Amino acid sequence: MFWNLRAASLAFTVIVVSALSGGCGNSSSSSLVAQAPGSNHPITAKTPTDGQYTLYRVTRFNGFGQPLDSKAIATYHLPRGEPIGFRWVSERAQNWHPHATLLLQAYAGDHEEDLGPITSTTEKYFWANPDNWKKYWTMRPGYAIEQRITRED
Repeated sequence: MFWNLRAASLAFTVIVVSALSGGCGNSSSSSLVAQAPGSNHPITAKTPTDGQYTLYRVTRFNGFGQPLDSKAIATYHLPRGEPIGFRWVSERAQNWHPHATLLLQAYAGDHEEDLGPITSTTEKYFWANPDNWKKYWTMRPGYAIEQRITRED
């Protein structure tokens, strides 16, 4: 009886969270094109459509994984299929130095932005469609709650 009640409660919660998030799985995930460092999003990609792509820097997130502050660094208009993303580079003279650091570089088509080293565990960079940037993060709480619910034993 207890397990049936718990399963029914879990199913109801997942349905409510899914309804509140408006079925945002595909549309919101296409808003973020690439992310660095490490994430569920690729570090490199091809632009899915013609349009504007903005490089954002985020240094703080709330408990739902939403940015508390974000800064647009650069925006470029790119055609569909252009390479976009991030790569790690190092200074050749520092390769064998014991405190050598990797530097992050962003690229979009022929454009490059040197971002320097990552200095915090919460520092992240994103290439995203600027028209959907806020919408993507608005839908994020529903996703975070759903992930927490479905991971429970």
